[in-house]
Amino acid sequence: MPRIRRGFTLVELLVVIAIIGILIALLLPAVQAARESARRTQCVNHLKQIGLAAQNYHDVLKSFPPAGLNYGAIEGPPYAPYNNIMNTSGFVLMLPYLEQQPLYDKFNKNVAACSSTYTGGSPGTPGPYPIAGLPLTPTTSGNDVVVSTQLPVFLCPSDDGGKTMAAGAAYGITSSDTLLGAKTSYEFSTKPGDEIGSAANGWQTWYAANGYSQYRALFGMNSNATTANCRDGTTSTVAFIESPLMVYNGNGNAWGYRAWVMYGVTLYDSRTNFPNMALCGGQRINCWTYGTTVASYQVGRVASWGMSGSLHPAGCNVVLTDGSVRFLSELTDYNILGRLCNMADGMTVGDF
Repeated sequence: MPRIRRGFTLVELLVVIAIIGILIALLLPAVQAARESARRTQCVNHLKQIGLAAQNYHDVLKSFPPAGLNYGAIEGPPYAPYNNIMNTSGFVLMLPYLEQQPLYDKFNKNVAACSSTYTGGSPGTPGPYPIAGLPLTPTTSGNDVVVSTQLPVFLCPSDDGGKTMAAGAAYGITSSDTLLGAKTSYEFSTKPGDEIGSAANGWQTWYAANGYSQYRALFGMNSNATTANCRDGTTSTVAFIESPLMVYNGNGNAWGYRAWVMYGVTLYDSRTNFPNMALCGGQRINCWTYGTTVASYQVGRVASWGMSGSLHPAGCNVVLTDGSVRFLSELTDYNILGRLCNMADGMTVGDF
C-alpha cells in the first residue's frame, strides 16, 4: 500500500505566509507604540530628576541656578565680562543634586568650561576676549573631561540623534580639543533672543531697566530667580524644556558648557509681549519635529537654535517650576506657550 505523504501544498504555504504577514503588520504599530510609551516614560523620569534637583538646589542655596555663567560667545563687553568668561552651564552647578558629586568635584570652578569667546570687536576692546582661569584652560584643567561625559539623565531615549557636539571654536570645548562636548535633550527655559546683543545679561539688568521684569523667563545668564520671583505661580511657569539633539540651524546644546547660540530654549520667544516676537517664525510646524518636513528642514531636527521640540509624537515634555512634568501638545495655543514662559506677567494660563 503506497505511503500517504503529509505536507503543505504551495498554495497553503503562501496563504499561511500571507496570514503571518498580516498579523505582523497589525502587531507592529502596537509594539512600536508600546516601545515609544516606555521611552517617553523614561524621558519623563529624567525630567523629574532634573526638576527635583532644581528644587533641592533652591532649598540649599535659596535661589535657582542660572542657565549659565558669563557667556563668552554672546558678544563683547559689557555683555560678556571681559576677564571672567566662564561659559559654564547651570547643569554643572546642579551635578551634586543629580547624584553626580564625584563628577562635580572634578570640575575646576575657577576655569572656563569651554573656550568659546566673541570674535567681533567692541570700542576699545577688540576680540577675542580671554577666558577665566588662564593659564589653565578647559583642557589643561580637566574640565573638558567633565563636560564631555555622557550622562543618561540629560538624554531623551526617543531621540536617536548625534549625542556629541561638533568640534571647533564655535561649538567645541576648545578649537583643538580631541574631546567632544556631550549634548543634552533638556534645556533651561530662557528668552534666547534676549540673551544676545543689547539685551545680553538682561535677566537682571535689561528687563528691569526697561520696565519689562514681568516678562522674564525663570532662567537666563547669571540669573538667580527664587520662587518669590515667580509671581504667576510655580505651576504656571516653565523651568526646563525638551529640545531635539539635532538642529538644522545650529548644533544643539551641550549640558556642560555654553558656546555659540547655546542660550537655552523657549516655547515661544517674546521680549515684551506675545505674539510679537516668535522665534519659530510664526510657523508652528518648524517648532516641533515629529513627522514634519518643511523646505530644507529635516524630520528629527528643529529649524533653529533655541527652539523646543521632541521626537515624541505631537509635542514635547516640560518641567514646571514646582518640579512637575507636563506634556505639551504641538496644538497648544501660542498665547498659552508665551504665558508659560513668563514668570510674572500676571496673565491667566488656564488649562493646557
